Amino acid sequence: MARRPRDRVSSAMKVLHAFWLPEPGDTFVQAGALRLWAEVPQRQPTSRTAVISPHPFQLPRADWPALLGLLGVPHAAIETYPVQLPSAADAPLPSPQLAKYWADDLLEAQAVLHPWALDCYPLVNPVKQLSDMHFLALHQAGEVQPGSDFLFWYWFTQGLKRLLVRDQYLPALVYRQDPPPKGKRKPLLYAVYGAWQWAPEPFEQLLAQASMCMPPVCAAGLDGLAQGETLLRHCAEVLLDGLV
Repeated sequence: MARRPRDRVSSAMKVLHAFWLPEPGDTFVQAGALRLWAEVPQRQPTSRTAVISPHPFQLPRADWPALLGLLGVPHAAIETYPVQLPSAADAPLPSPQLAKYWADDLLEAQAVLHPWALDCYPLVNPVKQLSDMHFLALHQAGEVQPGSDFLFWYWFTQGLKRLLVRDQYLPALVYRQDPPPKGKRKPLLYAVYGAWQWAPEPFEQLLAQASMCMPPVCAAGLDGLAQGETLLRHCAEVLLDGLV
């Protein structure tokens, strides 16, 4: 069963999405970034030989410069990541913004998580960039619509911004003890790192609220189903470290 529209939809329409992706590796301080991607209504030609098939309804790479110019963000290299998305038949299920244009039998099909190779734009200053893109998408760029995951990250980062401007963060000391080298029993000495942490009470309130309403697709870059609170805590810690 192929994914085909049942109603006419503008060929210029683009739906903005975003997900948080921790950087791979075993470093003590794990970095991460928000990745922006765009969904379009037209199916794109894809390679049948790729290990992970490209997302067939993602924005073509050649159209990224125009979209970034429309959103007022600097051009940067587009990166490809594997993501897990609910899928049926031979394609990911459409987002709610595009679902109304697709046949009911597709939307009622049994969905499973399936990996897709996705072209993404890294947000280097997500608090400001999400805010600017949200304004443009709602008020100026009629052909661009924010998806539910994009709107969630906008809301969450604005919540962190409110804590930041109210000085709701504290200096902290982080202790780490590496495991002893192979063949040695004596543990290594502790290493102490300076860091920042959110003030517990207001941050935990925001985190609890966000964990309950986070769309699962916000963690699409991870294998399987991620724990919302763990993902959001990591995101907030990385952003605080970059903002202070």
